[in-house]
Amino acid sequence: GTVRTDGKLAAVYPYSMVAPGADNNIIKLELAGEYPAAEDSCPSETLAAVAFPAAGSTSMKMEYIFGAIKFILKGNGEKIVGLRLIDNKKDFCLWGDCLVVPDYVKGKIDKISFENGNTSKNKAVLTFQKPKVLSSEAQSFYFTLPEGSLSEGFVLRAVVDDGTERQLSSSKSNTIVRGNVTIMQENTMPATVYTPDSP
Repeated sequence: GTVRTDGKLAAVYPYSMVAPGADNNIIKLELAGEYPAAEDSCPSETLAAVAFPAAGSTSMKMEYIFGAIKFILKGNGEKIVGLRLIDNKKDFCLWGDCLVVPDYVKGKIDKISFENGNTSKNKAVLTFQKPKVLSSEAQSFYFTLPEGSLSEGFVLRAVVDDGTERQLSSSKSNTIVRGNVTIMQENTMPATVYTPDSP
């Protein structure tokens, strides 16, 4: 069919990510700060896409809003209950409300802004329904993140079921691009227990 010319039309997937206050002028999405891990994929209902078909058009293009990073991890029998990812750029929001402004003339996104993330706890958290055992066999874990995050590197902490943590870090730019997956090289979680000295 043809998009009507007497009003604005927006499409969002998954709809569950649409936050209160969204309308056809500004789509408001909510990216959670904590979500359950999926098997070899991005966490369920985190990888949002939107479309703003121009008036009179006969098609629309869904555009991804977020990007992702893939960690490939090995271990030494640790039973981990979660992974915490911290951006080295402390003022960058990894989660919160995302505002997407349409350009209905061109039928595409005009701009994307991220706000209301809790920067004092600037981290994304993957949780597991039951402990995940890190072994000599590599396993993949994905975080869904805003574009531009991890531009100054990151800290990845594995939370073990005994309450201790193991840590990997990088100071290199691993900038997230929306619609793309940044794939990290395979790593083995260190046996040394991380002693928290920062939030």
